[in-house]
Amino acid sequence: MTPNPLRIVYRKLGRNFAATNGLGAANTAPWRQSMSGVVCNTPDLSQMAAKIDSLKKWTVTTYKTTKQSICENLGKVERTVDKELEDQIESLKDIHRRYNQVFLMAKVFNTHFHRFNEAQKGLAESIYQLSLKESTLHSECSSNSESLRSMAHNGELLERALTFFLSSLRTLCEKTIEDTLLTVHNHDQARLEYDVHRHEVEALRQQPNTNADSIAIADHRCEAQREKYERLKEDVKVSEVPV
Repeated sequence: MTPNPLRIVYRKLGRNFAATNGLGAANTAPWRQSMSGVVCNTPDLSQMAAKIDSLKKWTVTTYKTTKQSICENLGKVERTVDKELEDQIESLKDIHRRYNQVFLMAKVFNTHFHRFNEAQKGLAESIYQLSLKESTLHSECSSNSESLRSMAHNGELLERALTFFLSSLRTLCEKTIEDTLLTVHNHDQARLEYDVHRHEVEALRQQPNTNADSIAIADHRCEAQREKYERLKEDVKVSEVPV
């Protein structure tokens, strides 16, 4: 039988959540002892219960959003679309890739140029030392040595400028744009959760004899998630990096 990809993702995400929230085998041992007839002496049962409740809510949300994402990619459900904002996000991601490429190439250039400048200094010193021993070449060697030293000095100025440029570019790539992309990620997650609630409300309304209270509760959750999605949409627009 072909394994269900949703269940595989669900199990992996569940294990990751348990590991990061202290719900591994060692921490759940007291519960197994209690089931075997041994009195559970866990010091803070309320904290453990809160973690389990958090795990339950997280796994349900993760399962639903993962299913929603897969169904969207397969074209089985409609997704909420803001074409203008999505175009801006794609443009930002493309700009981020280009800045990263410039940053990487500038680092490579700076490394090679530093080595070149050090070699240039060494060559200038070697020619100068030669001029002290070769009287017939003293004038030419001295002139060449001074020229190389002058170029090496200018090279040091360029190295300092490159170092400042790299520092500014690192801040832009690894802090400014990354923070914006984190906001974009939160926006995408909120959009997924909103669409999950929206489709649940639509499904409830299509079912015959659905309890009005159930629809009202689902509507309330959907509206709360829509407001969160709209807030994050505005956050993305505000935090976009001008380029």
